[in-house]
Amino acid sequence: MRLSHLYILISILLISPNILSQERDWNNTSEIYERLDFHRDRLNEDSSIFYADEMIRFHKEKLNLNGVAGAIFTKLVTLDLYNRKEEAFQLALKAYNQYCKVPETDRNCSTCKHITAELVKLITVLQDYRQGIYYLDQNCASQKDGKYYYQKAKLYVLLELPDSALLMTATAIDLAKKKGKLNDLIGTYNQQGLIADNLNRFDDAIAAYTNAIKIIEENNKEIANYAFIMGNLGNSYYKKGEYAKAYECLLIDSKGSEPSTQKMSFINAELLLAQIDTTRKDYKSLIKRVQNLRSNYPIYLSDENELAAIEMLMHAYKEIGQKSKYQLYSSKWVSLSKSYFQAQMKMQKNMGEQNSTHSLQQVTEKMKLEKQLQNQVIITQQNNAEKKRIELIALILAFSLSIGIISFLFWKYKATQTKKSIIKEAELRFAKKEQEVLTLKIKEESKNVQALSLELTTKQGFSEGLIQELDKLSSISKPELKGIEIYIQNELDVKSTRAHLQTQMGELSGAFYNNLLIKHNTLSDSDLKLAAMITIGMSNKEIGISKNISTESVKKTKHRLKKKLHLAQEISLTDYLKALI
Repeated sequence: MRLSHLYILISILLISPNILSQERDWNNTSEIYERLDFHRDRLNEDSSIFYADEMIRFHKEKLNLNGVAGAIFTKLVTLDLYNRKEEAFQLALKAYNQYCKVPETDRNCSTCKHITAELVKLITVLQDYRQGIYYLDQNCASQKDGKYYYQKAKLYVLLELPDSALLMTATAIDLAKKKGKLNDLIGTYNQQGLIADNLNRFDDAIAAYTNAIKIIEENNKEIANYAFIMGNLGNSYYKKGEYAKAYECLLIDSKGSEPSTQKMSFINAELLLAQIDTTRKDYKSLIKRVQNLRSNYPIYLSDENELAAIEMLMHAYKEIGQKSKYQLYSSKWVSLSKSYFQAQMKMQKNMGEQNSTHSLQQVTEKMKLEKQLQNQVIITQQNNAEKKRIELIALILAFSLSIGIISFLFWKYKATQTKKSIIKEAELRFAKKEQEVLTLKIKEESKNVQALSLELTTKQGFSEGLIQELDKLSSISKPELKGIEIYIQNELDVKSTRAHLQTQMGELSGAFYNNLLIKHNTLSDSDLKLAAMITIGMSNKEIGISKNISTESVKKTKHRLKKKLHLAQEISLTDYLKALI
C-alpha cells in the first residue's frame, strides 16, 4: 500500500511540471482571473495565491507596468482574504514605493488608489493612524472619492477626532449628490452610519442608515440588494438596546445576504442574532444558528468570529446545564483564544518591524532629500548671486556704453555743426566775392550796352541818311529802293535790339549770375553773357547782331552752352535759365 502511494506521488511530481507549464501559457488575464475567482470562492488558499502570482508574472512578461500594479492589488486582496497580513503588508509597502511613490504624471492613479487603500487597512493593525492618513493624502487629487473619505473618517475615529471624522462623511455625501449617482449616495449614507456607530452616536447612525433606505425605497430598488444596510441598522439598534428593532433588521440582512455574495454580512447578522437570542434566553435558537455557521460556512468564519461563536455555545450549554459540552467548548475556546492572541501578537510584531524598517528607510530618504534640497538651495543662492553680479556688470557696461555713445554723438554733432558753420561762412565769403565780381560785370555790361546803344544810334542815323541819299538817286526804281531799305532795317534791327539791351539785360539781378555760377562754376564770361541774353528773351537774330555772328552760329553756341549745363535734350534751356532769376 505504501509503495503504491509512493508511486502515485512520484508520478504526480513528474507530470505536474508539464501541467503547470501548460497552465502558464496564458492568452490573456481573463483566463487567469477566472481560475483565481473559482478558487477564492471556495477558499482554496494555495491555488488562489498561485493564480494571483501568475497574473503578476503575465503582466511582467508583457512589460505592462500598470497591469503589474493592478495584479499586485489583486494579490493583496487575496492575501487579506486568508488573513495573511504580514505578507500582504510587505507586498503593499513594496508596491506603494514602486508604483505609487512617483510623480502623478508617471502613476496609474486608479490602481494606486486601491493599493493605498489596502496599505492603510493593514497599517491600521499597527495603530499608526497618522501614517495611514499620510498614505491616503498622497493619492492623486482626482481620486478623492467616497472610499477615500470613509477610510480617512475611520482613521479620525481611531485618533479620537469625531468632528473631523463626521466632516469626512459629510464631504463624501455632498460629493455623491453633486455627481447624481444613486448608488454612490446610498453608499456614502451607509458609511456615515458606520462612522457614527463607531463613535457611539447611535441616533446619528440610525438617521444615516434610514436616509439610505429611504433613497432605496423612493427609487423602487430591491431592498434585498442592500440587505447589509439593514444589518448595519440592526447593529445600531442592538447597541442602543432596542433588541426588537435590531432583530427585525438583522433577519432581513440574514435572508438577503445568504444567497448573494455578501457572505460576511450574513455571518455577522447571524452572530448578532445569536447574541440577541442570548439576551432573550432563547438558547435553542442560538445553538441552531451558531452550529449552522460552523458546519456550513467554516471557511468564511475568521478566527475572531470563531472565538465569538464558541464563546456563545459555551455560555448556552452552561445555561441549559450540559456540562460536558460546556467543558468541551471551554477547552476549545481557551486553545483557540491562546493561539489567536499569540498569532496576533506575532503578526503585530513582524508588521511593526517591517513598518519600522520602512519608516527608517523613509527617514533616511527624507534626510537625503533634505540634503539634496539644501544643496540645491545653496547652488540656487550661488547662481542667483552670480546672476546678480553679471547683471550688475552688464548694467555698468550698458551705462558706460550709453555714456560713450551719447558723448560720441554729441561730439559728432558739434563737429558737424562746426563744419557746417565753416562751410556756411566760406559760402558767404564766396557769395560776397561773387557778388562783387558780378557787380563789376554788370557795370561793365552797362557800359557795353551804352556803347552798343550809341553805336546803334549812329548806325540808325547812318541808315536813315543812306536811305535819304538813295531816294535822291533817280536811276534806282522805287521797288528796288524799298528792298534796299528793308534789307538794311532787317540786318540792323536797330530798334528792337536797342530796346532789349537797354530795358532787360541791365535789369538782371546779381542773384541770377550768383546762382548760375554756384551750380556751374566752369562757365566763361562769354557763356554768362549768352545766358543773360537768352534769359531776357533775345532772339537768335538779336544775339547774332550783338555778338556779330550769324544766326546758325548762335544756335551752335546755345547747343554748346546746354551741354556745359548738363541739361537733357527734352529740358528747355530758356526755362532752366529763367528759373535762376
